Amino acid sequence: MFASLHKVKPVWAVTFLFFCASTVHAQSSEPVDPLQAGIQAGIAAFEKGDYDQAIAKLQKPAATFNGDALYYLGEAVTFHAGRTGYLKQAFNVHKLGVEAGDKRAQFRMAEMLATGVPNKQDIDGALALLRQSAEAGYVPARETLPFILQARAQAREWADKIKPA
Repeated sequence: MFASLHKVKPVWAVTFLFFCASTVHAQSSEPVDPLQAGIQAGIAAFEKGDYDQAIAKLQKPAATFNGDALYYLGEAVTFHAGRTGYLKQAFNVHKLGVEAGDKRAQFRMAEMLATGVPNKQDIDGALALLRQSAEAGYVPARETLPFILQARAQAREWADKIKPA
């Protein structure tokens, strides 16, 4: 069959290939399993701003240490500011994401540590996570790291110039 395709007019050949490609794409975009469906539903709810629904849909997949589920669950908890202790809860979820190797969770946890979440500021810990995220290829971390390192060097230079009273 394929050997005779060269005899077919180019328009028909392109249409045939497009149809085959779109059929394969349609088949591959369907959720593979219920866990993946839960992740997709949770992400969709998060993107709509329905954080309660996102949290409900992402809890089960997050329990499997899925990086996407953990990241979006942490973000949903972060943005769901009406929950008591939400920043500490979000920190704990992102910590699991870091353990799962998610570069977005590393970046978010670096932000949290730098600003004092959950209990106190940890600049060294924040820099370590920011470096991990940048080395993993996360673009926001790659863009942020040079500025942070430059600011830190300038702060040290400034501090060295201050004489103790």
